[in-house]
This record gives sequence, C-alpha cells and structure tokens, in this order.
Amino acid sequence: MSCGDDVKTLLSRYVDGELSPEERTRADEHVAACVPCRELLQLFQKNESLLSNALSTESFGNNVIEAVISEIKRDGVPAEAKPIEDPVEGFRLKPALQLAAAALFVVGLVVILNGSHSRETSELQAKLNKLAGSQQELTERLTVMLSEITGLLVSMRVEEAARCAREGPGRA
Repeated sequence: MSCGDDVKTLLSRYVDGELSPEERTRADEHVAACVPCRELLQLFQKNESLLSNALSTESFGNNVIEAVISEIKRDGVPAEAKPIEDPVEGFRLKPALQLAAAALFVVGLVVILNGSHSRETSELQAKLNKLAGSQQELTERLTVMLSEITGLLVSMRVEEAARCAREGPGRA
C-alpha cells in the first residue's frame, strides 16, 4: 500500500465517526480511487462490527465473569488472605490520626507564617537601621550648624559691643 499513515488514521477515524464533513468527503474520494485503502476500510468496519457485537451481548459479560470466578475457585483462596477494609471506615475509627493530621497542618502553617514574618521583620529592621543612620547623620550636621550659628552670634555680639564702645556711652 503506497498510502501513508495519515490515510490509515483518517480511515480509522472514519469508522469511529470522528471526521468532519470535509474530511469524510476526502476519505470517500480517496477510497473510491484506491483499492488497498478501500479493502483496509472494509477490514476496519468488519472489526468494529465484530467488536461492538461481542461487547454488547450479555453472554460476553457473563462468560468473562464465570471464567474469572471459576479461575478463583480452581486456585483457591490463599490462607493469609484478609478481607479488604474500607479505607474510609478505618479513617473514621481513628480520630487520633485526624488529630495528628490537623496538628501537622497547623505546625506547617505556623512555620510558613513565621518564616514569612521573619523575612518581613528582617526587612523592616534593615530599613530602621538605615533610618537610624540617616537620623544620626542629620543630628551631627545640625550640631555642626548650631555650633557655627552660635559662633556667628558670639562674634556679632562682640563686634556690636566693640562698635558701641568706640562710639561711646549712650549712643547705642
């Protein structure tokens, strides 16, 4: 067969009823012109028919069930076999397990929140340290400026006193 896998896929989808109207038209045209693909489509359709008939009959399901039961009876039930417990029922009977799960959840939540809080606290501490440094710098600058202003005031008073002394008493 010279046709590629894409045509085989198209024919398989054709049988499954998954084609759009345009794809179905293309498949019909190809099958009309290509004998090997027409035979492949007929094989696909035959297999689909056999499979759907086999699965839809009640006898198929009954035969499978009976075969499984007879196989189990033939092999016998192992001595160590235990009935399967309902996992939900077992969970309901163990409140300590539920309590432990809740406690683990709470502890995990506290750890996560504490880690987040610690990171935020560290960031805030860094900002406060930076502000404290800035405040210290400003305080030092103001102290220098205050010292300079005080010096200027003292020198201005000295000059004023000297001027008054030169001009004489009572002229001030």
